[in-house]
Amino acid sequence: MHPPNVKTKALLLLLCVLAMNGSAMVVPSLARDAAQAKSVGSLHIDPGLLKAMEGGNADKAIPVIVTFNERTIVADRHAFLHAMEGSSFVLKHTYSIIPGISGSIRSSDLGTLKALSAHVSFRVCENTNYSIQMVTRTSSTGIEASHIEASQATSWWLDLIGRNQTIVQSLNLSTIKVGVLDTGIGFKRNGEYAVHADLAGSIGGSVNLATGTALGDVYDNYGHGTHVAGIIAGSGASSSNKYVGVAPGVKIYNIKVLNETGSGFEDDIIKGIEYAVNESLDIINLSLGGGNPDPLDPESMAVKNATAQGLLVVIANGNDGSGYFTVSSPAAADGCIAVGAIDQLKDVTSFSSRGPSMGRIFKPDVVAPGENIVAALGNNSFLQKYYGYFKLTLSGTTNANNDYVALDGTSMATPMVAGAAALILAKYRPYHLAPALVAASLLESAVDLGYDASTQGMGLINVTRALSFLESIKASNNLTSLARIYPKKLPYAPYDVISFPGQESTMMVKVLHHGAQSIHFDASAIPAGMQLAISPNTTTLNSAAGATFFNVSISTSFDAMPGNYSVDLVLKNASDAALDAIEIRFTLRVPRLRAYLDTYHSLEDMFPHGFPLARFAMDYYPYIKHLASEG
Repeated sequence: MHPPNVKTKALLLLLCVLAMNGSAMVVPSLARDAAQAKSVGSLHIDPGLLKAMEGGNADKAIPVIVTFNERTIVADRHAFLHAMEGSSFVLKHTYSIIPGISGSIRSSDLGTLKALSAHVSFRVCENTNYSIQMVTRTSSTGIEASHIEASQATSWWLDLIGRNQTIVQSLNLSTIKVGVLDTGIGFKRNGEYAVHADLAGSIGGSVNLATGTALGDVYDNYGHGTHVAGIIAGSGASSSNKYVGVAPGVKIYNIKVLNETGSGFEDDIIKGIEYAVNESLDIINLSLGGGNPDPLDPESMAVKNATAQGLLVVIANGNDGSGYFTVSSPAAADGCIAVGAIDQLKDVTSFSSRGPSMGRIFKPDVVAPGENIVAALGNNSFLQKYYGYFKLTLSGTTNANNDYVALDGTSMATPMVAGAAALILAKYRPYHLAPALVAASLLESAVDLGYDASTQGMGLINVTRALSFLESIKASNNLTSLARIYPKKLPYAPYDVISFPGQESTMMVKVLHHGAQSIHFDASAIPAGMQLAISPNTTTLNSAAGATFFNVSISTSFDAMPGNYSVDLVLKNASDAALDAIEIRFTLRVPRLRAYLDTYHSLEDMFPHGFPLARFAMDYYPYIKHLASEG
């Protein structure tokens, strides 16, 4: 989604049609963007925060997160706090999951921050507000009546993701601990903590970390967290087993980081991730998001570090589709499984956010059902009152306060994947699978739905196929070694703009791996007129890293011949044995026209400071593709 407060000051679109003996090119001018990014980045202050401090009320406290160089954190943190003594800065939390702190500061201290940046390594950014990733479809009379027909509501989504009930019944799921970072779970009844009948006995622990709420208030006053938990672990007790969760029997840890409106602060979410690591949870589900898709922001950093410590992190890709670059944070984080949404017809929903991230990395990783998903309805919650008013709740078969509701969003698709991951971990519990192995099993076995990687990732998850994939790895090396590369086809949208001689495109691919090993890339028989560069081409994979990223640049010469170009980029180990491969395919045509497209931005724009493509390229990608198709 587009970040808030982004204003394009001017857009100059110059279309020159020249007769050039069949030559053509589409050229976005980004020089101004690069110069602005360099001038602002040198301040160590996030552009959005800089704008807020320069134009805001000098006496207003702004929540911030400050991160330091991991190698020099002790000295840098001490220097920062010492320099801020006597200022308006108030320390809120010191993290262990990231090299950073959170607090608040006033605009009047901007000068102190600028001066400090000359000799202390730090980055300060605004403590962003995040929210649930649920969609409420409304009409002039309220919620659409077609939202759900109670008589037609079935758990079709379980069949769609290949969940085998026989396998589920054979597993001991009580050993798997899943954290739900959300609006809370449960409600207060007669002064005591209570939960929906489908979640009875499933709650392993509760904690409230949401700013602005009472310390002991772990209840779900919105209803979102209860629904998410029901998708993961609902027993179906209140529906005669009709609405069963993906992994009933797992232990759910209620980690409240969002308030009664379904929103919360980034620093609280980071604390929630930190809590999950300290409690040795296996999986966490984050059906939330916001901000720019920056894989280097504090929350993404927390996700990456948690993954390195053995925590599998599953995150909603966002509900700001269907344009590219609409993925939110922290789904942009390295190492997580970002989840998009499909409907019952296996079509990617219009609301499901598309990638890639600011790091040129495809997102989502996979998709799962996320429309008309029926699960537990939180008692005395906002959703109970809202959907109840329109008579769109489904009555449970047990006592009162155990009803159901159908909801839409990548919020609903994400717990499908978290539940699937829980089944995989339970199946292979003695092997203590690393997050990369679980993620690779889901990506490798996903069903291709025919969309590009920035729309569907690797495709629709399938639990049965994922387990079969792991069985094959177990048979070959007892699950001690793995290296797989994603996506499987290049170039992927919106970097698939190689249509004419002289064009080039650069994107990132990722290798999910387990076990230390040396790898390199090999591409034999590269066609004349085509150039291929991979950086780094050779590296040693650290078993703890889980995900390593590589830059792939595809270019063509101006004298390249029109036609189909094809080459396989092969991932090999130190023994030169093939581990995996990517297909690189594109077609060059003889152009008929040359079109020049130009744009520029002001310092008020945040896109140029981080995105690999300008606002122009994001907004005009469909136009560029259309021109290319027309020659």
